[in-house]
Amino acid sequence: MSLNAITCLSVLAAVLQVIAGDCKVTSNTYSSNDGLVVAKVAHIIQFTAQCDGKPKGLPLYADINGQALPAIRSDDVSTGQTSYQISWTVDLAIASSGSHSIAIYDEEGFGSLRKAQRAGDGSQSQVKPLFTLELSHSSPYRGPLLPTELVATVAALGLWWAAYRAKNERSLRERRERRLLELIQAQDNQQRRQTYVRNVCYHQYGWRPLNDTQYESLVDTIGAYLDHLIVDDTNQLIYCFVPKVASTNWKRVLLAVSGVRSASDPPVDPLYIKGNESHVPHAFRTLSQYNTSAEIAHRLRTYLKFMFARHPYERLLSAYRNKLERTYSDYFRNRFGRKIVRQYRPTATNESLDRGHDVTFAEFLSYVSQLNHTDHKREFNEHWRPVFDLCLPCAIDYDVIGKYETLHSDVQLVLRRAGIGHLIQFPTRSDTYSNQPSSDLLNQYYNNISDRLLDKIADVYHEDLQLFQYDKVINLKPN
Repeated sequence: MSLNAITCLSVLAAVLQVIAGDCKVTSNTYSSNDGLVVAKVAHIIQFTAQCDGKPKGLPLYADINGQALPAIRSDDVSTGQTSYQISWTVDLAIASSGSHSIAIYDEEGFGSLRKAQRAGDGSQSQVKPLFTLELSHSSPYRGPLLPTELVATVAALGLWWAAYRAKNERSLRERRERRLLELIQAQDNQQRRQTYVRNVCYHQYGWRPLNDTQYESLVDTIGAYLDHLIVDDTNQLIYCFVPKVASTNWKRVLLAVSGVRSASDPPVDPLYIKGNESHVPHAFRTLSQYNTSAEIAHRLRTYLKFMFARHPYERLLSAYRNKLERTYSDYFRNRFGRKIVRQYRPTATNESLDRGHDVTFAEFLSYVSQLNHTDHKREFNEHWRPVFDLCLPCAIDYDVIGKYETLHSDVQLVLRRAGIGHLIQFPTRSDTYSNQPSSDLLNQYYNNISDRLLDKIADVYHEDLQLFQYDKVINLKPN
């Protein structure tokens, strides 16, 4: 009798074959082979998967003979690798040998599959999995002997599983402790940040904190400047969106949680919402669109209000790279690029004048530096309009003033205080952008900008630099 014939659990029994061109999968399978002492055949699959266009570590599900199985995800903190495990059993009497297809779905595909299965119209065959794995399994051995290898193999598997569980539990505990410390630190930073902003607003600009009876008179004064304050009446939130400060991902989040308040509601993934969908007209209602001062004042008094700032120099660079240098649309080149070339390049070619496609960063900064910063609303496009003017942080007492430099911890604080942290996961930059961060390119772009021009830019964004405690001097490395 061969050893393979009596082994109860065949380790590394087969390598799963991937049937998908855009997913990289590595995997192992563990299957029970002995039919003497068990009434069921057990299968365990461990695999890693990274698919083009999908975020790392996304939730995955398996459909095995109509049975829905979530893939258990494990994150290795030391390596940064995410692995998955799926396990199931089959009655020995009906277990079959040969090749078995295991269809793997992401949340969107799995939801479509379950919907089709409930409809019962055969449309589930039209739902394509994220990828399919082929599991090869041999017939269970039904011979007369009880193999001694059984005890050793099962014991080894038990030890492996115990170690695996212990490692996962330790990792989970460490992550929870780290998140708690981050929230405490974010709350401390927030208190200091708000105190500083209020003091500067009072001593430099004469703005006093408002009491409840003063909001309506405030609205009469600033009502025309509330067009960037998005209102979520369902979750009682007011978000001042500042372009180039993670505003697209925040809009995705707000669209995803709209109308969702219960933990029993289906999970929502903001990444399923395309970036351009969050920018369409009327996707949100802003505070300026409410009919009466009383309606606006009520929301300013009672809703959770939050905003995010970014260093003006970095934000300007991000706007230039996205809208003029490497743009997906010619709108900004036609609207601003041609004007900038005409004003700041005496020897421009006809092509540059016609297309505005090759504006330099220095030309863009020169244009911004000459804008009338006493009339931001009229003069500035929102992508480089100062945060001070977009969000009115001296007039509006924000509950959370986040900063791009501490985005992760500040985002978690907002989600926790809003009571939606259990419903949503904020997209990371790597989930939504593949290009190099602007913070890594400051030296490359600003090295050739004159001190005189930089001083003019600092004057334009004086309030942003002062209120949010940004240095007006960039420490650049020499060429």
